[in-house]
Amino acid sequence: MTANPESSFERFGKREFPQPKNAFLDFGRELAARGEEVRKTNIAILIFWRVFGFLIGFFLPMVGMGLYVLWRHDRPKDAKYPALGTSITLFIVVSYCLFIIIEYVLFPTPFIQRFPIQIFPESTRDFVIPYPLP
Repeated sequence: MTANPESSFERFGKREFPQPKNAFLDFGRELAARGEEVRKTNIAILIFWRVFGFLIGFFLPMVGMGLYVLWRHDRPKDAKYPALGTSITLFIVVSYCLFIIIEYVLFPTPFIQRFPIQIFPESTRDFVIPYPLP
């Protein structure tokens, strides 16, 4: 029995074979179809995490540095915001400490003693009551 070339052409040449399903490509097409919705949701979530990270880093610097260490490899763009908040807090604290040190070096007397206002007179004998006692 010999194979008829016409019949094999009819069997394989004219008919299209079904393409194998690829789950990743289908998921990508689905995301592309609803891409605008996904993009808006992702932007809102990104803004929330960045603001949250900055505020945590600003008010709780140790927690902010911990978030930076946790996120620096997985989410490097989000990790810089807790570090930025921590850096700003540290800058404020260090500049305040330097201000106090420089003020103490330039003006060694305490701040209250710089002004000659006396709340109480030096001797109570000289103290005069401005209204008569009953």
